[in-house]
Amino acid sequence: MSETDLWCAVLHLAIQDALVGSKTNGTKQTKIRDTYEVRNYLTKPNADFNQVCVMADLDPVAVREAMIKQIAAAPTPETLFDANNTRKRQLTFEGETLTLIEWSKRTGISEHLISYRLKSGWHAQRILTEPARPKKRRGVVHVFEGALGTGGGRSAQDSPNLTFQMEPTS
Repeated sequence: MSETDLWCAVLHLAIQDALVGSKTNGTKQTKIRDTYEVRNYLTKPNADFNQVCVMADLDPVAVREAMIKQIAAAPTPETLFDANNTRKRQLTFEGETLTLIEWSKRTGISEHLISYRLKSGWHAQRILTEPARPKKRRGVVHVFEGALGTGGGRSAQDSPNLTFQMEPTS
């Protein structure tokens, strides 16, 4: 990982904390306060933010302007951490804000998976466009599905086009 990649990752974590809520340990009020702090860090001019952007090889002004728009469209920190409001949680993608249930109906991705991806820090585009992985089937049988024969070597059962005729014995 290059130094530029490292600073991009630092910036990405700050952005995720601003948009989906701070992942710091503590009370609901602490998380709300920390989310507001990181939002201010990303939207108010400051030397530290500028330096991180430069180290990430990004234009601080362009990143700040993009963050101002995204944060304006994001739910409030209070909404993000309202335990009684999880069914009304919203996500904004391509200028459209819908609840997780509505996005689930539209994309076919389960509400639970969308919520998990959101909590894991995924960005909206990836959350809503990356298909869910198929569930792994348990057992060994599925590994051999579609195989012909027993796998024990060359035999008549390995060749579906081979037919036999039995001659009567006297």
